[in-house]
Amino acid sequence: MKIPTLIIIIGLIFNISIKGSLLAEEDIVDNNSIDKILNELKRGIFFGEAGIYYELLDYSNNSFIEDDEIVKQRDSDLVVPYLKLDYVTPKFYGFSIGVGFTGYMNFGKKLDISNDTEGENINDDQDRDHFVFHQLFLRYEISQTTINIGRHQFDESVFLSEYYKALSITSNEINNLSLFFTIVEEVAEADTGVLIEYQNINRGTKSIDDYLFVGEATVNLMSDNNSITFYYYHKGNHYDLYGAHLELFHDTEIVSFGLNADIYATSEDNKNGMRDDNERVRNSDIYHINPLIEFGDFAISTGYIEADHDVGAREGGLLDDYFNPFNEGDKVYDSDAKTWYSKLSYESDSFDLELVFGSTDYRDGTQTLSEEEFNINTCIKFLDNFKLETEFSIIDSEGLEGNFRIFETALTYEF
Repeated sequence: MKIPTLIIIIGLIFNISIKGSLLAEEDIVDNNSIDKILNELKRGIFFGEAGIYYELLDYSNNSFIEDDEIVKQRDSDLVVPYLKLDYVTPKFYGFSIGVGFTGYMNFGKKLDISNDTEGENINDDQDRDHFVFHQLFLRYEISQTTINIGRHQFDESVFLSEYYKALSITSNEINNLSLFFTIVEEVAEADTGVLIEYQNINRGTKSIDDYLFVGEATVNLMSDNNSITFYYYHKGNHYDLYGAHLELFHDTEIVSFGLNADIYATSEDNKNGMRDDNERVRNSDIYHINPLIEFGDFAISTGYIEADHDVGAREGGLLDDYFNPFNEGDKVYDSDAKTWYSKLSYESDSFDLELVFGSTDYRDGTQTLSEEEFNINTCIKFLDNFKLETEFSIIDSEGLEGNFRIFETALTYEF
């Protein structure tokens, strides 16, 4: 049964539940019934944000050779004013409904650096003015178990952080154990600089099986600060992915010590799985370790990531780029990619700062290339509900992309 059909069926049940709870003392529907419904809806949660996003991609006269001709890569910029509104009804017999929409206006030109091509002028795009229901879900809560169906974000998933059209179940019924399960049909990137548009789970590429099945189990070890998560992803006739995520943390009076570690591997389908340079199907894997130290408002960490020698790792979009420590980090998942990085961060009530530097050595055909990246990220919070976020990235690459700079900023008012 399709997810939309389930929404309709459960919606009818939900509607009956609302009427039953509000009209229990009345035999017929009258004007008081409408007043009661309206009063109940006023108890719902309403929130949102309005802002403007700006992105500048600067190639600084960078060029590359294609078909024995020098091709100059062009700069691009993008301006996105937007409004996002969300509303969640109060609970009726454990049921609630959530609705959220986003409205965009897009100006400028978006460059697709992954394909090394000039982006299309947004002003010529039919989607330059965009409206989308980023959330539209039915929720049922009983004890410590929550069921969602429709378009929503996952609050309890360790890895999945975008918007999804899915059925999801979260349960904390057992002490020190959190369970999460979902069937995903569509995904939309939760990024201000991207048009929120729902696509099938393969991000626009039609496949034999357009559903992703995910299971996660998180076990607390001694305290909530120490946990291990086991996860399994099944993607139809493409692959099975399984792995573990470890978080350890120890507090002292002066400093705190932490360690994050990850490992996953895939079992690729013989027909539709990932293939190496010789078109042979290969399973993939990735490893990640990240020790850190916190003292006061400061934190210092370093990390190492290694992807499979033959085919790299399943593209980070599968786990919503969870492993990537950079703003861009286009090569972290490439074949034989080895990434070192260091991070310094500062957080306070009014100002956040993050500095990240690292490099990735990766294989491109028969040669090994390198890409370095430096990020400066800030967030200034002022006048209670305003914040100004900026991200500046410097990328120096030996690959076709060459050297380029990306500046992103967003002024946001939250209410």
